[in-house]
Amino acid sequence: MNYDMRFLQPSDLDIILQYERKKARLNTTDEEAMFAEWQASWRQESLEFYLPNGWCFGIFDDAKSLIGYFLAQPILFFQGHMQSLWVEHISSDSLELKQKLVEVAYKTSREKHLQKLLLKASCVLSSEISMYQYKENPGTYFELATTKMDVS
Repeated sequence: MNYDMRFLQPSDLDIILQYERKKARLNTTDEEAMFAEWQASWRQESLEFYLPNGWCFGIFDDAKSLIGYFLAQPILFFQGHMQSLWVEHISSDSLELKQKLVEVAYKTSREKHLQKLLLKASCVLSSEISMYQYKENPGTYFELATTKMDVS
């Protein structure tokens, strides 16, 4: 599969909303999907906060359609670490794309010398990140070491 990955911009807000709304309607009624959106990590207010920060990536297919993305931001001084990258939301059309997005978040954290990658527990399963050294904080987040520090 050929695809293009790039930083997401505020101009991508409507594309993301359309993508998520389409996915939400697959398993529920329009009304239930609308109510669920009010609490979703990808709701408009959230996108308006995350997209201008420059830490969000999207994957687009040959037709320039969105097929996956993540929302993230750096966090300073979390649990004694200077800088961590918090991934609030990951959405994709396949497990392969989701793992690619996690890989990009991980590599970006390493390249920017961040000490931890924090993945919200609702974003991934432990089996999807088993190739990384991680610590699970049950029900909240996964903590991936992006330096040579021990996560235990």
